[in-house]
Amino acid sequence: MNELVDAIEEFDAALPEMEIDEDVSREFDEGDWSLGSELEVLAPRDILRGFLVPIRNAATGVPVTLKVFAFLTINDCKDILDRHLHQGIHYPYALADNTHTTTMVCWDTRWRPGPKHRNQIPSLFHELHGKGAKFASARPGRWGDEKRKSIRDACAPDLLKWPIGEFRCASDRSSPVWPRGASLTPRLPQPAKTKRGKHL
Repeated sequence: MNELVDAIEEFDAALPEMEIDEDVSREFDEGDWSLGSELEVLAPRDILRGFLVPIRNAATGVPVTLKVFAFLTINDCKDILDRHLHQGIHYPYALADNTHTTTMVCWDTRWRPGPKHRNQIPSLFHELHGKGAKFASARPGRWGDEKRKSIRDACAPDLLKWPIGEFRCASDRSSPVWPRGASLTPRLPQPAKTKRGKHL
């Protein structure tokens, strides 16, 4: 690991001073970029007739500098980088017999409590796991209130351990776990980007 850190520092020092594109600089500032990541599996959470296995992507501890990030970006090599916790903590769902399913559970990380509701917590949603094609299909539409509440109760303590930004946000295709009638907080509109040439 130390050899990789030293190599990044040497590579950064070898790169010439350069003017870095504003969009590249902004993207670098919005992430905690490193050379790859490691999948961290946390302790399973018991729920009614099943369990959840929280997972997160942890950075490797080999950070990159802005100059190295810009160099890799303009040379189409950014795929070797990882934005720390880009996937965030989420909860793949398994049946009581340990069978993994295509369903995962995520918080609505865009939700913010109003002044009168400081003690409320975000809503919880379920969706299909993109990498779970070989797993069994769950039937979350048939979950009753008791199961749904047990899922919320199993996940809620994690909100005290990690800031909300460390969790994966439920996707637009997700459906509520609890409360049943919850709606996912919409994304804020992004400002239009002007097209720029590929330069540092």
